[in-house]
Amino acid sequence: MASFYPGNVADHEVYQLTSATLDPVAEIGDLLIVSNYATVHARNLVVACFGQHLFARRYNLVDAHPGIVVLTGQSVDPTAMPEPVIVSKETAQMKKIVGTVFTRHTLPIPPFEEGREVAPVGDGASLNKLLDGARLLEVRGRSAEPIALNGQFLITRNIMKTAPEIKTLDGRPVVAVDEDGTRYFKRLQCSGQIAILESLNPDGTTASELLTFDDSLSLPKITHALEVIGVLFELP
Repeated sequence: MASFYPGNVADHEVYQLTSATLDPVAEIGDLLIVSNYATVHARNLVVACFGQHLFARRYNLVDAHPGIVVLTGQSVDPTAMPEPVIVSKETAQMKKIVGTVFTRHTLPIPPFEEGREVAPVGDGASLNKLLDGARLLEVRGRSAEPIALNGQFLITRNIMKTAPEIKTLDGRPVVAVDEDGTRYFKRLQCSGQIAILESLNPDGTTASELLTFDDSLSLPKITHALEVIGVLFELP
């Protein structure tokens, strides 16, 4: 586990998502960490500035038309898929999204403005406060998809060790650890003495895991949990 210091994001900008264009990687109200220097490659998530418009989309190239970029949105609801946006490489400014912070429940959501899918967040002081004392856990394997991919990093904080402490994370994404040392990146749902760890993958193909807070049931016991507050796609 590596430390994550607010100073690591000094050369970055922060935006808050106001439109459902990046589900499930980021939802309305979440913060986007955007690099001022990282090279944008095909299929990267970007914040794109085009005239007065601000888009939060996936960056796609078209081999037959090298001068244009297609910005596509994504959604867990096929009926709500955003329409693609076609822009010129010469007139649109692209900045790579390198991380997300889950603030949809903790920060007020700015009002939606037509043509602006994100809102700039001042000087990033709110992000620095959120990341103070945070730690990184590298993702290995595909169990965290699509929220986090192999080789990316979960931003964690607040190690909870007692049952009352762990239960304060009810409904949040966590890294839960059982008595055998197995780690689970799931959404925690608490029901009495049972910790239900639900998959973050919306396709419904991954079963939930059941742990217990005490020794009264023949289930693995949860020993501690870390609150997951975001995902870093690459190190600054």
